[in-house]
Amino acid sequence: MKNLSIRLRLLIVLGVLSTSLAVMAIAGWASLSSNQARFASVYHDRVVPLGQLKTISDLYAVNIVDTVHKVNAGTLKAAEGLANIETAQSEIRKNWQSYTSTFLTDDEKRLVGAAQKEMDSANVAANKIASLIRGNDAEGLKTFGAKELYPSIDPVTAKIADLVNLQIVEADKGYMAAEDSYHSILMIFAALVLAALIAVGFAGRTIIVGVSRPLNQMTSAMMRLANRDWTTVVTSLERKDEIGEMAKALEIFKDNGVAQDDMLAKQKVEQEAKERRTKAMDAAVAEFEATVGTIVNGVSSAATEMQATAQAMSATAEETNAQATTVAAASEQASNNVQTVATAGEELSSSISEISRQVSEAGSITRRAVEQAERTSVQIV
Repeated sequence: MKNLSIRLRLLIVLGVLSTSLAVMAIAGWASLSSNQARFASVYHDRVVPLGQLKTISDLYAVNIVDTVHKVNAGTLKAAEGLANIETAQSEIRKNWQSYTSTFLTDDEKRLVGAAQKEMDSANVAANKIASLIRGNDAEGLKTFGAKELYPSIDPVTAKIADLVNLQIVEADKGYMAAEDSYHSILMIFAALVLAALIAVGFAGRTIIVGVSRPLNQMTSAMMRLANRDWTTVVTSLERKDEIGEMAKALEIFKDNGVAQDDMLAKQKVEQEAKERRTKAMDAAVAEFEATVGTIVNGVSSAATEMQATAQAMSATAEETNAQATTVAAASEQASNNVQTVATAGEELSSSISEISRQVSEAGSITRRAVEQAERTSVQIV
């Protein structure tokens, strides 16, 4: 039953209760119908016939026999006695016909046949009594009353008594059958009530133990997990019903919460490391910018100094060139004035030309150096 869903458990309980109620209703209806039929049979086939048979017996024993004695004793007039006999015969026929038209058992039919024979004899006697009264045959009536009356009537009342006893026996059988039916239905009702109580107890246990208590535990676990208490133990995971499905979903929620907290912790560590790296990088950049600024300032100062030096060298070279020109002119004038030292003058002239060439080359180099220094200064700035 543990693997059954709560819905199926409740459906089983409702099915048992519905079946029990239906069976109880059907059994009750059948019992009532059966007992009603038995009671109707007892009344119509036993109680009413008892009255009819008693009436017949009384009509024979009282109305006919008593009438004969009263007429013989002179306490009852002949006309009244005749009326009593005729009324008795009419009532006997009517009651006997009503009785024999009811349901008769085999034993009853046998007794009815025997009683009918005796009644035929008794009716013959009753007709004879009526005939004697009509003929005012007092002696004949006395003789009949003394010799033939009881032998004619008593056998009928005896058979009627047998039928009365049979009615009592059959009524007792009907009562016992109704009693047995009552006890059987009572046992069925008791079994059905027990089954219903078991079903109700099972439903109560299912609701209290299988639903209410686990739901309370689940609610408590949900509240703790909502407060991010991941040490909470989720129960009912082993169940195969809806509670188990809820527990599994809650366990997934717990696992996701733990994973999310782990991810947030890792992200926090990474963020702190990133912030440390950013700070270190900012410090390195600041330090680099300071170093580069110092270098640039140094290079700029050196370039300025180099430019000044190059300009000074250029001025010196121009002055040297001018002096070399003056020396060349003086040398040429000395050559004209000192013809005797031609060879020495030529050599001196050659030396002076070489010097002039070197000075010019030095000036070109100096100018290129100045231009290069200016370009370098522009690029650095």
